[in-house]
Amino acid sequence: MDNRTDLDLKSVAAMLAAITRSAGDPHELAEVTFLEVARVTEPDVFEIGLFGPGGYETLIRVVEGTRVENKDLPEVHAHSDLLTWVQGSGESLLFSDYETEKDELPASKILTSGQMPQSGLFIPLRFGDRVLGVLSLRSNETNAFTENDRELLSILAASIAPALATTSLASEIESLTVQMLLVQQVSRLLMTLEPLNDRMERIVAFLSQVLEIEQIALYEVLDGDIELRTQTAGKPLTGGEETIPELVRAAIASGETQSSQFELDPGQRNGETTLEAEWAFPLNIAEHRMGALHLCCPAGTSLKGDQLSVLETVSQQLAFAILEARNYAQHQQEAWVTTVLLEVARHAAQPGDPLSALQAVLQLAGLLVGTEWTLLLTPSADGETLQIATSAGLKRQQTFMLSALEFSPAELGLRGTYIENELPIFVDLPPPMKSILKDDRALGMVLSDGQDLLGLLLTENEGISGKQPSLMAGISHQVSLRLENTRLIERAASQRSFERELAMARDIQVSFLPSSLPELRGWELGVAWRVAREVGGDFYDFIALPDGEHGARYGLAIADVADKGIPAALYMALSRTLLRTLAMEFQDPGECLQRVNQHLIQDTHADLFVSVFYGIWEPEIGRLQYANAGHNPPLLFTPRQRGELLREHGMVLGVQSPCIYKTRTVEIEKEQLLVLYTDGVTDALDENEEFFGIQRLESLVLGLSNWQAQFVADQIEDRVLRFTGRRDLYDDLTTIALHR
Repeated sequence: MDNRTDLDLKSVAAMLAAITRSAGDPHELAEVTFLEVARVTEPDVFEIGLFGPGGYETLIRVVEGTRVENKDLPEVHAHSDLLTWVQGSGESLLFSDYETEKDELPASKILTSGQMPQSGLFIPLRFGDRVLGVLSLRSNETNAFTENDRELLSILAASIAPALATTSLASEIESLTVQMLLVQQVSRLLMTLEPLNDRMERIVAFLSQVLEIEQIALYEVLDGDIELRTQTAGKPLTGGEETIPELVRAAIASGETQSSQFELDPGQRNGETTLEAEWAFPLNIAEHRMGALHLCCPAGTSLKGDQLSVLETVSQQLAFAILEARNYAQHQQEAWVTTVLLEVARHAAQPGDPLSALQAVLQLAGLLVGTEWTLLLTPSADGETLQIATSAGLKRQQTFMLSALEFSPAELGLRGTYIENELPIFVDLPPPMKSILKDDRALGMVLSDGQDLLGLLLTENEGISGKQPSLMAGISHQVSLRLENTRLIERAASQRSFERELAMARDIQVSFLPSSLPELRGWELGVAWRVAREVGGDFYDFIALPDGEHGARYGLAIADVADKGIPAALYMALSRTLLRTLAMEFQDPGECLQRVNQHLIQDTHADLFVSVFYGIWEPEIGRLQYANAGHNPPLLFTPRQRGELLREHGMVLGVQSPCIYKTRTVEIEKEQLLVLYTDGVTDALDENEEFFGIQRLESLVLGLSNWQAQFVADQIEDRVLRFTGRRDLYDDLTTIALHR
């Protein structure tokens, strides 16, 4: 054995011993490897680097005996690079004279250095079938390395690769743990009861601290505009202008993460030209863009693959937090509107002088809508003109001057059929009113019973937005109801006829029912409604809800108050109003019935209760989501089969609270028929005190050759009347038929 071989063996033994002692830290391991290699050879460049999901990163780089800054290269896929060739082939490479051997080399450059050396030795760091990285030596002299060096360093590489693999795995585990803790901490911050802005500020500050990035900003999309919600102390780079960064706009527009590098002007980094990285993560929920998270990384740093995944997860969490905050604010606003309208209804329903009650309503309306004055004009005694009935917010002199004026509906722009408007309209004021009110226009709401003009509600021409137009519409409706009720009472008193009063009450109750049924392609609807007295406690409704994912939606309701006559009718009106109001707020039938039940128990003290079947019907797909509060189970018929009872139900409304109502779903297939009914059908008695019953109802429907919906409803009513043997009923009778 010659001296060189003996020296190599001793070197290998020393190297392996040193490696064993430093195997816990990859950077320390690389440092020890360099020191040991330097004992047997003197390369101009010594480098150990590792491949990873984020690119190629050096553990140590020594150039001419001086340790230089490590490199992190995201792009290592060039086919002309020697490092990627070693990674792909898993083979070592030795060249002694670049100028003479360059045509035979597998690649023409090295990404981590600019100029090609004269000699090079590249050893793969293999662990199993994987090439973890490359140990490379480079020299500006020819014939700097020998085959003996290749063998020695191959032994060394085989020794350090397992240690690097172990530390890499430990590093990955540690990285994953940090990611999980970061996401967990963000989740905790989002679940606190602090205002959303405070939570966002803390999260941005937390990310800045953990990621060691000073410039982080959070943007939110509000009504189509991008607005800055919060940012760290270091202001995000915006090209020197107070504008939204283009990368943020691109991320929000595309819904995909955006990144770029840009060069700072000399002087921004101590007089040196520096490249910085910029990232924008969209806050997505399905197709909705809630905002973007914007980061500017300082020179020499970049986001790696695991950090990108964490930030995308955090962005998703932020998106849901913003959506949840918006939904909560919307629900709070809707709850406030409901409470306000209930309070207005309470004032409007105050007993005694109607004008005193309505003046209180006008004062409340001015406060809620934010206007200085409000006027109520009602028809004069002959019904030909309108005159001031009451006002709020005006000076005494103005009120006195207005009280002497009368105007025809045409002078106020009212012509043709009088129908309540859903949103305020602009009303050009007649000249006398202009001079008194010092304004040319006002906002107006027509007050009508659907046919006759009950009055006109005028308020100051101020810009109103948000829920204010809906509030004004709700207030005017309550004023209409009070005016209409007042008119009904006055007519009844003048005629001294209780029968007339009941007939008018019946008309009011009928007006609560849908004036027409929805006309939908592929569906037939039919209704039969008959009360035992002049007014009753049965009601049904088709409530037009906001369109859903599958198009139009309707709230379908049938109900029966456990009484007859005027008490049942009043309770019916209250139940119907609550159901219609809350159906717009709560999209789950069970939760809607639960809320109606709470209001009935809180706001009434009558010993009455009501059974209600309520569902959300989606005609396009035939789906009906429903909840049943003690009502008769509907029957779902399929041709040539027995009817299926939708039996599940809870307790009737108005008995106890809290009470939970479960929501269930049924699919109405083509040619199927759904029949809803009140107990006036099944509990009808014949002369022998025998009930009509569910079996007769089922047999009747199955025996019909024509399932046209209105025909089915009419046949059920006619058969019940014939069964009882009399034209007057003991109980109210209602039937709804839906045929697909």
